[in-house]
Amino acid sequence: GGTWPHPVYAYPISVEDWRAASTGEGYLLLAGKVAYKDIFGKPHETGFCWEYNFLLGAFVQSPNKELNYQW
Repeated sequence: GGTWPHPVYAYPISVEDWRAASTGEGYLLLAGKVAYKDIFGKPHETGFCWEYNFLLGAFVQSPNKELNYQW
């Protein structure tokens, strides 16, 4: 819920998934893409992927180049 520019989304995570991610047997990822046209009508796309770092207690940019891209 919430409204742009500060929407708030809740995605429940199972206890099993949380344990797997926190012990290094899995991941918590936040990934998506932004698709748009520039002022000349040329399409562009940017992909992003962040992963949860349990030591920092925060999401950090994933090193995955397939999910973090621009064209």
